[in-house]
Amino acid sequence: MYDANLLLAESREALDKVWFLQSLEVSDRTDATLSFRLYIRHDLFVQVFLGELTDSLYFALIERNQRIFGIDRECKQWHLHTFEAPHKHE
Repeated sequence: MYDANLLLAESREALDKVWFLQSLEVSDRTDATLSFRLYIRHDLFVQVFLGELTDSLYFALIERNQRIFGIDRECKQWHLHTFEAPHKHE
């Protein structure tokens, strides 16, 4: 199971270590969920969502308001949204 505090701390640490990450913006946080963006540039970012109760974790690379790649963990299984077909699950 993932922990919201740990995920946020690791993401903030990545800002100092990964040269292309520009900023982090938390968009929503509750007792059981966390949603934030890791910005690469203003129109390119990684959208992250964690649902602690369902043990769900979603990462989507968004460019110009469209998902261009993603990887999600639901029901203890990972699946991809590839560059070639970002709206399909593999």
